[in-house]
Amino acid sequence: MNDYPERKSTRWKGFDYGQRGAYFVTMCVEGRRAILSEVFEKQVRLLPAGKIVCKAWKAMPEYYPELQIDEFVVMPDHVHGILWLDNRAGLGPAPTTLSSAVRRFKSLTANRINKLQGTEGRVLWQRSFFDRVIRDDEELHRVRDYIRRNPRFFSSDDCAPYPFEDVSMIPRSKEKER
Repeated sequence: MNDYPERKSTRWKGFDYGQRGAYFVTMCVEGRRAILSEVFEKQVRLLPAGKIVCKAWKAMPEYYPELQIDEFVVMPDHVHGILWLDNRAGLGPAPTTLSSAVRRFKSLTANRINKLQGTEGRVLWQRSFFDRVIRDDEELHRVRDYIRRNPRFFSSDDCAPYPFEDVSMIPRSKEKER
């Protein structure tokens, strides 16, 4: 018997997340602990844990040749980034999915950060992650802009959504039914 409420999937029903394309992802630290960076005068300053996250993000294509990284930012308690997936290259031993790449990233960074902090086995990341399939160039430019601008709107005193983390940022008129 499970005492927790059933989680509703945020995934696009029927969509193949191993499909070629661009994906906007957000991963949050468990408990929204601000351990990755500091935002000072609208600029991000990486803490030791954030440096590990940054290095691991940049190294993702080494583990997954069919994956390319794009714009990303390491915020105090979360990471935003764009990942490009192209399984047509046939470079990996098995097709990569968005979930498998994020799972490896989270596992690798959690192990390294916990070792650094002497907290082996501690949960670092929230379960799952937010994703959005980027559908066209216009949306890609908006998401890149959002990621670049994110530090300007971060407040360590307020966990409320940032001004641009609104659904209106990305028009849903062109979106297929989720």
